[in-house]
Amino acid sequence: MANAALLRTGLLTAATLVVVPETSLPAQAPNPNARAAFVKFDAPVIALAHTRVIDGTGAPARENQVIVIRGGNIAAVGNAASIQIPAGAVTIDLAGRSVMPGLVMMHEHLYYTTGRGVYGQLGLSFSRLYLAGGVLLAGTDPTGSGGVVPGFADQRQLELLVEEGFSPVEAISIATLNGARYLGRDARIGSIAAGKQADLVVVLGDPTKTIGDVRRVETVFREGVGYDPQKLVDSVKGQVGIW
Repeated sequence: MANAALLRTGLLTAATLVVVPETSLPAQAPNPNARAAFVKFDAPVIALAHTRVIDGTGAPARENQVIVIRGGNIAAVGNAASIQIPAGAVTIDLAGRSVMPGLVMMHEHLYYTTGRGVYGQLGLSFSRLYLAGGVLLAGTDPTGSGGVVPGFADQRQLELLVEEGFSPVEAISIATLNGARYLGRDARIGSIAAGKQADLVVVLGDPTKTIGDVRRVETVFREGVGYDPQKLVDSVKGQVGIW
């Protein structure tokens, strides 16, 4: 009996030792680098409605289009009158906005030069800036020596192509589908078509008329997840450009 009482006491003591009031646990700070910190839209099915589509092939822009995104891919794209938005889809009204493919650039770095023969690795900040910028066959070589910033330099390169005589849709095609073809990945990226990966850039305005509108990026979709470019840029302020 004494041994049994002692055993019960020991078990109670052990149980008491592992019971910790929830209020005594320190609150866990959110991870500022978690993907969720930059996500604007993330749902099983997303419909981009009433938008202008610049598909990356060099074809004229198409007005009043709907793009349905499912499982990270473009499930359907076409005129609003012919595309039925699936029930339960998160629908985003993009009237007055244009959707173009994510840029496919050929000469990009994740570092800056910090001295003669010395390079500072900036994978964290550069990758976010490329995404925020909407990452020809073209590239901007943003190593610091050229004084260019990843992502934003890509936008400027589109402007320069137009200044040199390319039409806006030609410049966009150079910076999207041409690069994808060179990489042998044009079956998946580089243009907007059903079955392709949903890597898309939403800009305010019409870059086919004013190429500078490529700078007015509102949302960048990567594999169907929409990211907030301003949050991406804000997260790396002070971490790029000055050494």
